Amino acid sequence: MINAIKYFLLILLLIGNVGSEVVNITSPSSPTDIVVYNDRVYISTFGGGIVILNKDLKYIKTLTSADGLGRNCVQCLYNMTDKLWYGTIEGVGYMNTDVDINYIYAPGGYRFMDVNDICLARDDIWFATEEGAMRYNTLFNTWQLHFSEDGAILNDLYSVSQVGNRVYFGGVGRFFWFDYQNDIWSHRDLANEFSEIYITDMAEFYGKVLIATTNGLYEYIPSEDLLIYPAFNIREEVGTIFKDGDEIILGLRGDIVSFNDKKGVFERGGLKGDMDKDEIISGIVRIDDNLICITDTGIYRLKGNKTHRLYIGEGLSGSAIYDIECINGKTIIVTSGGVSSIEDGVIKDIHLSESPISPRCISSISDCLTIGSKSGLYIIKGGETGHVKLPKVNEILECEDTVFVATDCGLYILSSDFEILGKIDTTNGLKNNRVSCLKEHNDIIYIGTLGGGLSAIGKDGTLRALPEELSTIDTDYIFSLYSLGNYLLIGTWDRGLFIYDCERLENITWGSGLRHTDIWAIDSHYPLVFLSVRGCGVDIYDIESGAVVGYISSSDGLGSDYIRTIEVAGDTVYFGSAGGVAIYNLNDIISLLEVAY
Repeated sequence: MINAIKYFLLILLLIGNVGSEVVNITSPSSPTDIVVYNDRVYISTFGGGIVILNKDLKYIKTLTSADGLGRNCVQCLYNMTDKLWYGTIEGVGYMNTDVDINYIYAPGGYRFMDVNDICLARDDIWFATEEGAMRYNTLFNTWQLHFSEDGAILNDLYSVSQVGNRVYFGGVGRFFWFDYQNDIWSHRDLANEFSEIYITDMAEFYGKVLIATTNGLYEYIPSEDLLIYPAFNIREEVGTIFKDGDEIILGLRGDIVSFNDKKGVFERGGLKGDMDKDEIISGIVRIDDNLICITDTGIYRLKGNKTHRLYIGEGLSGSAIYDIECINGKTIIVTSGGVSSIEDGVIKDIHLSESPISPRCISSISDCLTIGSKSGLYIIKGGETGHVKLPKVNEILECEDTVFVATDCGLYILSSDFEILGKIDTTNGLKNNRVSCLKEHNDIIYIGTLGGGLSAIGKDGTLRALPEELSTIDTDYIFSLYSLGNYLLIGTWDRGLFIYDCERLENITWGSGLRHTDIWAIDSHYPLVFLSVRGCGVDIYDIESGAVVGYISSSDGLGSDYIRTIEVAGDTVYFGSAGGVAIYNLNDIISLLEVAY
């Protein structure tokens, strides 16, 4: 509909020393998984589809939604010998060849959300998803979703693995298993109390179950129902487990650990070279004498203890964009690979004395550039970088002399000089610790969570009762919050947009013209509200007329239909996605809308 694009920039952050090991010219965006299938290397990416290399690591092609993948945000791969299965942010698929691709959006009528891992067990293919354990029986072509078993909710599953007669699923703070022999479900907590420990991978190890987590390595012995921690004395975050013959190789942060049970050999890799010490290794495969591993930000070849970053591409999207803010006349961009700025149309890396681990958001706090990341806050002032260690940070909000930080483990309250003053979580009032967004509106700070709905606090950090109208919102998943004059805008999962004017609550969904009811990001130029709608690009809503008046999608030049962040700055609108940054002229957009402004 809209051909208003002024220019499109692909952010390609080349990290580390290129050296003689460079294979090609660009960098894949946010690798998520890696497998070897039919003597080729397949790398899934968040936003860039699936990259295919030959065994010499030479680029062959990239598969995207245009080739039939369905979605470009691919989160996992599974080699089933005769088929390569893949899981996306919304659906699954399989391929026999690069041109014979089959995408399934809602198998059995179930709507897939965030398929994180895949495993074959007997005649079943199991999928670990955000909504539960999905089971596909290959003999009868039937689908079944398990979302509540053994008195517990099976949501936010990140890994699945078969060990003996059982299929194990890793979630947050606990793991589940289905026992084929007895046809029953069971579960076990990683600690005496529910904890925010993410299970990243699971693998069979001589009849035992190795469990990789953000808290270290666990070992579970099914025959004794015995859970051992720390296994192999690994107390640090483990991103993946790779079985390499008689060896088990663990991907850690900037290093690997290998263990040979037959030889009784246990050793660290002591990796050196291009890989940053803070990058968590999330996938490993072997190609001849080389180990190839992926992190959030790139692909590396390991030979001995040397790491060489591979710059592979042709038409790849670059780093995923998590946040964009206009600060002191500069456009600052947070990507999966670091922090950059756009000045006069030129992209420049911002070099920090201490690099954030997986940066996610940015704000200007007390004249400091403040970056939220997987490992807390990084405060930059005068060329120096300070660090406040916190759980993964999702948003930062300054309110007078107080800083509120949304994390995966609750809401932290800090002073203006970044001293931790307190914390609000499920022990003292929140319904869920995964705080996704914050917004101050009419002297109240609203807190959006993923699983506990909406909460509210005063500027002093004390919990407040929600207005009666907001208590009627019928979803526990809040993706985004935005304040526009007297309106509070609430973006949700599967329930569209809620608009609250302090007296009444209005719900904007399909019937109002939205193309999807998952609202990821919101920004505005009154009366126009730009809404990131999942997998469809951007819907433009007129808050005065109460109607959707335009759309922007990849067919109009948008780099991706999965927009993570929106920033309106004067006459310029920035859309950040897994495919880079699209920069539009606001007046050009307005001139092509269905209604004159």
